[in-house]
Amino acid sequence: MSAAGTWKIAINLPFGVQDGVLAVHPAGETFAGHLASSFGGPQEISGKIQGDTLRWSTQLTQPLPIHMEFIVTAHGDEMTGEVKAGDLAPSPLRGVRA
Repeated sequence: MSAAGTWKIAINLPFGVQDGVLAVHPAGETFAGHLASSFGGPQEISGKIQGDTLRWSTQLTQPLPIHMEFIVTAHGDEMTGEVKAGDLAPSPLRGVRA
């Protein structure tokens, strides 16, 4: 799976760009990893894999408590996707392999 490894990511949320580091460790149709960002962390994450697409959700506490859902796709050394934060519209996510 091409998403395995460490990624530098940026999420363009309505309240500002949040930079972070995402580590992905695939295991069949699932993955585990860590997400560290300006929200805090590192936070353990786990989710599902479909081809080169990852899906997971997490509950963040900084800068405010909010449920976030991630859908990202890796192509080579680039990652794109979106993040749904609470009731807000989806925000774009971009990343590059670290």
